[in-house]
Amino acid sequence: MWSRIKTTLLRQFIHDVPHELATCEFGCKVGECSQGKWARCERRTLFARRLEEFDRLSSLTTKRAGEVREIE
Repeated sequence: MWSRIKTTLLRQFIHDVPHELATCEFGCKVGECSQGKWARCERRTLFARRLEEFDRLSSLTTKRAGEVREIE
C-alpha cells in the first residue's frame, strides 16, 4: 500500500526530462537562458548533434537486423 502511495506522489512531482533538454537540466551550471542564448549554446548543440547521430545509427542497425532475419 505504501509503495502505491509513494509511486502516486512521485509521479505528481517528478517528470521525465526530454532528451533534447537533458544536457541543460543536468549538465549546465546556468539556471536559466534567454531564447537566443539557448539557441547558440555550444554544449546543447553538440549534445543535439550526438543525439541525432545516435538515432541515425540506431535506425541503420535496426534495418540491418531486419534484413538479416529476412535472409535467414
